[in-house]
Amino acid sequence: GSLGRILAETNQPPISAAAAQRYAGASEQLTSVQQTLLDCLSTESTTINELMTRTDLGIAELSSALGVLEIRGLIMSVAGGRYARCNCQITQLR
Repeated sequence: GSLGRILAETNQPPISAAAAQRYAGASEQLTSVQQTLLDCLSTESTTINELMTRTDLGIAELSSALGVLEIRGLIMSVAGGRYARCNCQITQLR
């Protein structure tokens, strides 16, 4: 799928097929706000203030979307109130 192609281009180590399917399923049911936020994140960590500037979202909406994305395993919070996209690659979905 396109997710596999995109992640393969990042040259990251592969993950298990089960984890790949979980990641693909988690990203399929996002709201437009959650998808916009996910698109703004990379594997390099970003502060909430930077995300507010990039997305034009208020703190409440941003925090809510970050929480959902983190619960779904698509992003992670790191030290200093920063967030990053989870670093995973799909080599092949069957």
